[in-house]
Amino acid sequence: MNKRSRAYLFLLLRALLVIFILGFVIQRYGGMTILHTLISASPLWVILAGLSFFISIALGAYQWYLLIRYQGIEFSYMRSFSTYYAGLFLNNFLPTTVGGDALRIYEVQKNADFWGKAFAATFFDRLFGFFALSGFSLLAVLYLFWSGKLHGQVFSTLLLFVIVVTICFALSIALLLSRHLSS
Repeated sequence: MNKRSRAYLFLLLRALLVIFILGFVIQRYGGMTILHTLISASPLWVILAGLSFFISIALGAYQWYLLIRYQGIEFSYMRSFSTYYAGLFLNNFLPTTVGGDALRIYEVQKNADFWGKAFAATFFDRLFGFFALSGFSLLAVLYLFWSGKLHGQVFSTLLLFVIVVTICFALSIALLLSRHLSS
């Protein structure tokens, strides 16, 4: 099978996967329920949510693009964006969240043998994402406390847990990026 045939086959498989997932969602939640929810949503909030989501994807793809470039791999931003977006789709709809990461690694190494570098760039992208998520969690816990929605033991436990997780991610990043600390 030549390269062009494999590309068409891969595209067909991805399209079938999308159709299968959409069919599953419609079957599970009901087409009318989904349609009613979409029609009753506030257009302003839908536009803001879509714009926020697009900006998040564009910035995430740019971060991954920079990590790939840092590894010395020639990979355009547009390819990074489309691959990142496809990986995000797979991460959200497959039972595991690593299918999209595997796709991103595969796409980067496809034209050259960059398995290790592609894995490192994708791993760091995930690590930075977890660190950012833990930082946002810390802000959310503090906000809920100051707004009076968290009290006493629940606040203390959540705050301690989120601080520990945030520090662990920060130390992991520091150890992996700093030659001085890692030695």
